[in-house]
Amino acid sequence: MAFDVSHLFSGLIGGLLTAGANYLALRWRYRTDELAAFWTKTCDDVAAAADLAAEYWLKDLSIALTEDALRAIKADELRIIGHQARLTEMLAILDLEASKIDLLSLKPTFVDFFDALSGGDFQVEDRRADFERARAVQYLGANLVVQLRKALRRRTRLW
Repeated sequence: MAFDVSHLFSGLIGGLLTAGANYLALRWRYRTDELAAFWTKTCDDVAAAADLAAEYWLKDLSIALTEDALRAIKADELRIIGHQARLTEMLAILDLEASKIDLLSLKPTFVDFFDALSGGDFQVEDRRADFERARAVQYLGANLVVQLRKALRRRTRLW
């Protein structure tokens, strides 16, 4: 009784094809999960920046403040600038990583959000509380998060 080598090779080829397909699927899933986690971090940072900026814009600096209060306001200004810089870099990373996402359509929304964060009388020593800017930063931040989430959904549907 002769040993049929073709069964051995067909099993080996089938195993290799299955392993290769599983590897590709896992690699795709890892990249998708990594991008989704980064996307979530970006959305969380937008929300945190909007909350911090809203609190900042609701403070009235035209009244006499203690040294500690002024120091806290300066720290808030630095945090807002830090959020803005981090979001700018995150957008650049997303632009490189997410070729199927139309980030160009999101850039005006980012610009409007950044203007609400640190435009107007930002870092002006004796500015009054700006309720309109506080409202705008919350609205634009929420809108940006929604637009980011929609863009990610469109990307995942493309696959």
